[in-house]
Amino acid sequence: LTPDVDVEGPTYDRIQQMNMSDLAFLRDRARLLQADVWTDDNTLFFKTRDKRNAPALTLVRGNDIIAVNACADLAHQRTSIHVSGYDANAREVIDEQAGEDVVQTEISSGRSGPQILQSAFGERVSHRVREVPLESSEAADWVRAEMLRRARQFVRINGITSGHPDLTVGSQLTLERMGAVFDGDPYYTTRVCHTFDLGNGHRTQFEAERAAVGDFA
Repeated sequence: LTPDVDVEGPTYDRIQQMNMSDLAFLRDRARLLQADVWTDDNTLFFKTRDKRNAPALTLVRGNDIIAVNACADLAHQRTSIHVSGYDANAREVIDEQAGEDVVQTEISSGRSGPQILQSAFGERVSHRVREVPLESSEAADWVRAEMLRRARQFVRINGITSGHPDLTVGSQLTLERMGAVFDGDPYYTTRVCHTFDLGNGHRTQFEAERAAVGDFA
C-alpha cells in the first residue's frame, strides 16, 4: 500500500509497537489526533476529517430515510479536558487544556454538547491519565483531539435509506424533516453498510454524528 498522510501533530524518531497488529497500531495513533484511517485501491490514507473528500448528500425523513433513530446524549460531554505530564528536558510540568472553543470549528449553527452541559450542570472537567506526553506541544494536540472526539459524538444518527450508492464513510449529510433539534448539517458519516435482497431491494444502513443540536425554543 502507498501511504497518503495529511495530519498535523507531533513527530517521533521511533515508536514501539507492542502486542498490536499493524491495523490496531495505526488506529491507536489516529485516535490520539482524531484522524481517519482507510484504504482505497492501493492507497492507505491517514487524514483528519477536514482533509477527507467524500460526497455530500441531503437525506429527507419519509422520503430517502425509511427508518431512523436520533439521540443527543450529554453523558460523555465535558466543558474542558486536561492532559498532563512532565517535560524532562525543560524540567517543567505539562498541563494543557482544551475547552468549548475547540468545538466551534465543527458546528455551523445550534448549541454544542459542552455549551448545554455548562448551562445545565456547570463545569464538568475531565483529566486524561492514560497517555503521558513528553512535550507541551504533544499534550496540546492530544487534548484537542480528545475534546473533539467527545464533542463529535454528542448527536448520533442511526438510519436506513432507500439505497444511496454514493453514501460512504466520510460523507457530509444534511438531514431534513427530522425536527428542529436534528435538522440541518453537517453530519459526518461514520459507518455505512449497503445491502440488497429480493424483498427490499437496495438498502443503505448508516451511522452519523455531529457536535451540536439545532436551535429550539
